[in-house]
Amino acid sequence: MTVELPTLQSTPVEIVQQIFSHFPPVTVLKFRRLCKWINACLLEPHFAVINMKPWLQTRSARSMLTSHSPDAYDRSWCHWPKTFQDYYVENTLKNMRTISWYAKGLSTCSIAASIGGLTRLTSLCLRNNMLVGRIPDGLWSLTELEICQLDGNRLEGEISAQVGNLSKLRVLQLGSNRLTGRIPPEIGLLTRLCTLDISSNCIGGTIPREIGNLGELETLNAGWNLLEGEIPDTFGDLGQLRFVDLEGNRLRGGLSADAVGGLARLERLVLRGNAIGGDIAALNNLLNLKTWVL
Repeated sequence: MTVELPTLQSTPVEIVQQIFSHFPPVTVLKFRRLCKWINACLLEPHFAVINMKPWLQTRSARSMLTSHSPDAYDRSWCHWPKTFQDYYVENTLKNMRTISWYAKGLSTCSIAASIGGLTRLTSLCLRNNMLVGRIPDGLWSLTELEICQLDGNRLEGEISAQVGNLSKLRVLQLGSNRLTGRIPPEIGLLTRLCTLDISSNCIGGTIPREIGNLGELETLNAGWNLLEGEIPDTFGDLGQLRFVDLEGNRLRGGLSADAVGGLARLERLVLRGNAIGGDIAALNNLLNLKTWVL
């Protein structure tokens, strides 16, 4: 007589999930590697609820508005599958106003896809963390965002045309990454922008004429990219501009009066490492210009 032993797959999903729910969320997903059946059980939305809910209730109290240092759960957020990310955002992060995680050792992490759920976020600082991957589409839907600092990472891909959604943005820092593509014309929709830094990437194409719409812009750093063509004459519409660095690109042509004549507040201009030449007499009318490197 042959007796058939029960297999793992014959165990009810609810029992499997109940067993694994006793492990902390920061470690439980390691068991996905055991087999495809366990992996499927742990990825169900219901498991995210029964696993995370009791553990999040026992966490130490934290500010619901500001975070200056990521805890173990925050660090796991970047690695979790979508079911866990969504539950964590809805029950822990959704009211957050400020995330300031500067140089917190988040290397090999990507920006969580569920970041779009932080709809009240006004300031996001993830500088110098060696983050990898692309900037998720959800970030470009954070319409309350005023400060976005992602410089000093290893982010890839292009600056999305959806950047134009961030109409309240005052600071956008994407320098020292591995971004490619072009500067989207939609950048001109950010009419409150004061600081734009896309330096030390691999961004090509021309500087869009729409940049002239950034009437509040004070600092522009697009040095060390692959920008080409001429500086558009709409550059002269940036009347608040004080610091410009376009060093190390492939720009050409001259400095027309239209391109620089309106930059009455300009203090520093760096164009070295391009093919810009010709008459620079237009600079003589910029009375506040203290430093220029051509």
